[in-house]
Amino acid sequence: MTARRVLIEVGPRAEQQIHELPEKLRVRLRLALLDLLDDPLPLARGAIPFRADGDEIPDAYEWDIGGVTVFYNLIETGPLLIQIIVQVVLIDAI
Repeated sequence: MTARRVLIEVGPRAEQQIHELPEKLRVRLRLALLDLLDDPLPLARGAIPFRADGDEIPDAYEWDIGGVTVFYNLIETGPLLIQIIVQVVLIDAI
């Protein structure tokens, strides 16, 4: 286990989108976010770098957790702190 601390912030838009998810997907999403507290490295969790118009956006990722795609930023704010900001949550399929 690392000595790093992980802070997860859910933006207002994402919080509303999470609230509107069916309960099963909402629980799956919240458990996935809790997993990030243990290991925030996005590529280890299956996230892929986010691309806009073919260009990779630095520190931005999209993560399909089975029915829900999460778009978030990962910022290393210091040697011992990683901040994850969840921006958007989209339902892939119901």
